[in-house]
Amino acid sequence: VIFVTKIHEQLDFKMLEYFPDQRFAVSLEAFPVELDGGETVWFTVHVRNFENGALPLSGFVEDEEGAVIKKIGGLEGRIPANGEKNISFSYTVYGVGNYTFKLFLDNYDGKPNGEGEEGWTTVIVEVKPTENVIANMSCNPAAVPLEHSTTFRGHIIRNVQQPFLTSSPTLHGDESEGYRSLLRALPLPRGQE
Repeated sequence: VIFVTKIHEQLDFKMLEYFPDQRFAVSLEAFPVELDGGETVWFTVHVRNFENGALPLSGFVEDEEGAVIKKIGGLEGRIPANGEKNISFSYTVYGVGNYTFKLFLDNYDGKPNGEGEEGWTTVIVEVKPTENVIANMSCNPAAVPLEHSTTFRGHIIRNVQQPFLTSSPTLHGDESEGYRSLLRALPLPRGQE
């Protein structure tokens, strides 16, 4: 049995909706849901037990690529009889874009396999650029001995309609020097030239 949670808001109180024969309800909240650049997001898992006895739940919160960012189970996943529980944690989001996080909990084995009662819910976090220039860098390989070299790849996106020139530095050795070279290649905001 799979239930998708609906949330009703009444005067800052969140009530998880009950469906007949449902043993529990779940929801996932994030704060803030709109970020300027990468920042820490606080997540809260709300769980309500409709049973007359304590309910052991297990599961996880995953990002859009399927990587588990939080496991829930054991004492943390034990919900008191006819009670509610909030589980909070933080996660740092990097990069510009929309990120979907999914919560899964069940009362059987903590796996989305149709066994037991399962609850799914999602939340979307939007990360906006902080300036008109978006830049990031990756290195392959990321870690090398000092006497070896690595390849840096810089990605630069400018959100305005004016062209700009940049050099293409050849980067070897020290990663911090390569990063400084990439930053020197970026145009400065107006008034800071």
